[in-house]
Amino acid sequence: MFSRELELSIWHGFYAPKGLAPDVQARLNTAIRQAAADPAFVADQQAQGVVMVRGSRLTPEGHKAYIEETIPLWQLIVSVSKAGAR
Repeated sequence: MFSRELELSIWHGFYAPKGLAPDVQARLNTAIRQAAADPAFVADQQAQGVVMVRGSRLTPEGHKAYIEETIPLWQLIVSVSKAGAR
């Protein structure tokens, strides 16, 4: 049996064209990680109800892995929802 409770959140991420130069990607990721560690920025985001991402999700590889792991779950939820609506 499925629970009717479901927590939804917004995924924030930075996306760039395929083939972005590795040095540019590294510089962007460094800036993102610095912002995510800035206490004033974090406090401002928390005041707006944002749950800050931490750990490996702050890396391009970690963010990609999270998206790739999460999409099948949402595909299943949509599929079950459509089947129940019939």
